[in-house]
Amino acid sequence: REPFMGRMEGTHEAVDWALGVVDSPEKLVRAATDKMEKVFVLIVNTPKECVVGGARHAVKKLVEGLGGTFLPLQGVTTVHCKVAKEVEQAYRELHLQKTVPPAGVQVYSGAWGRPYPLTSDSAADAVTAQALSGVDFPAVITRAYDDGVRVFVELGPRNTCSRMVGKILEGRPHAARSACMRDQDDVSTVLRLLGTLAAE
Repeated sequence: REPFMGRMEGTHEAVDWALGVVDSPEKLVRAATDKMEKVFVLIVNTPKECVVGGARHAVKKLVEGLGGTFLPLQGVTTVHCKVAKEVEQAYRELHLQKTVPPAGVQVYSGAWGRPYPLTSDSAADAVTAQALSGVDFPAVITRAYDDGVRVFVELGPRNTCSRMVGKILEGRPHAARSACMRDQDDVSTVLRLLGTLAAE
């Protein structure tokens, strides 16, 4: 456990921050967090799975009230919620970088759940938005699907997002594959990914 020094309820205080995945529908989780203090929905993974975080005692109370399964996550992730508000401007400035939109590539925001024209300012705004208000993965995947995307390639580790894409698009034709999977040989994993892409 690591204490986090942040601004909650207008004062600086050390917070025993906890976070984890709860297997409850987003609407129920948001309804519960709206009635509580010091606990937040950080990421909506699937329509029935969210990442929550906040003061450990508040997270525990939330999970007990929901009655679902809770999978604790390691680390002190204090972004994806209004706690990051006090560093908003500096955070945005940190992400103001030279940006060159690649031709023929549509960029989507996990916070806004939609595509946006890529510029230095819009990219910094998108990164800042997810830091302050969280990520709605179902919204962005559903929008991409509605826009015609059918193949999803995950560059990050452990097949986490590919699993979530499968839950979000369950019953609809699509392919989701990770380039990096836990306990699998890296070369074999990439070859399987290339095979899937060739087949699709």
